[in-house]
Amino acid sequence: MAIMLAVLTGWPAREAAPPIKRAPGPQTGESPPVAALGPFAPPLPDGPFARTSRLPGMEQEQIKTQIKSARPMPPSAAPPKAPAIARPPIAAPRQSGGAASPQAWMRHAAAAPVNPHHLPLIAIVIDDLGAAAARVDEALALPAPITLAVLPYARDAARIASAARARGHEVLVHLPMEAENAHSPGPQALSSALTPEAFAERVEWNLTRFSGYAGVNNHMGSRLTQNRAAMAMLMAQLKQRGLLFLDSRTAANTIAATTARLHGLTTLERDIFLDNEITPEMIRAQLDKTEATARRNGYAIAIGHPHSVTVAALQQWAADLEARGFMLAPLSAIARLQTRGPQLVALPPPGG
Repeated sequence: MAIMLAVLTGWPAREAAPPIKRAPGPQTGESPPVAALGPFAPPLPDGPFARTSRLPGMEQEQIKTQIKSARPMPPSAAPPKAPAIARPPIAAPRQSGGAASPQAWMRHAAAAPVNPHHLPLIAIVIDDLGAAAARVDEALALPAPITLAVLPYARDAARIASAARARGHEVLVHLPMEAENAHSPGPQALSSALTPEAFAERVEWNLTRFSGYAGVNNHMGSRLTQNRAAMAMLMAQLKQRGLLFLDSRTAANTIAATTARLHGLTTLERDIFLDNEITPEMIRAQLDKTEATARRNGYAIAIGHPHSVTVAALQQWAADLEARGFMLAPLSAIARLQTRGPQLVALPPPGG
């Protein structure tokens, strides 16, 4: 299919990645595949760091036009328009026969805590799990239900994911993507230099290293998440598998979340980075910002890393969280809220 599209769309001949042995994916989806969009467009130019998740209307229309051109759809199946609010509503699960269709993110979601007083929810996501074997056990010992994003190329990725779920944590695939400034995202990363066939092969490879995950978030990706065609191809494949998508927002001009919503994915966005500066004082200050965001919006999503300083700060912070009026929750619990409200976005780290 990808080869035929390359001929029809004039995709320039590029060196394909080495053949990858495919394995059956852990999830199946209902939606038909969306055709590739032709050559990857160059990334958008850098600009001031965005303060909201919504792109200008003209930008959204351009993305819609490209997606529609990839696979003509009847009006009834056209992607929904992005709402004209600062923080778009989280996409609801597809409906079939009056009931929510079973999706992988629902099947593999961690148990949400009982919240009879409707306290604001805070989801903590720990990225890069598996990059340093010595830090895995510390992260696994964090209070559940913290969400753990496991690198698919980690040597013990399957074991880590299984252990995380056994301890009540929710699991994401921390999908490596092309970054700016020549930062290496690691093996089997998605890149704009790949042919459509090689791109699809790498998505398949990354999503079959372990099972039981609710969704995907980007590892690095400051370059690729600005690429319309690449994001359209990726989101079409994630949609087929019924996964939720968390945009880590490693680039100010990311269009990953916008594209995911246009494909009908359950989509979330990071609010705060916890440990751009790895000191107890700065991490605690970022946790305070996370609480302020949750108090204002009803929930907040913060991303950290398995540094010993971060883990220690989170252990202390979570000990009396409910007494302070907040509830620790898995990412999927926020996905079910269907809430609206303004979004505050912390500055992303350079080259992420």
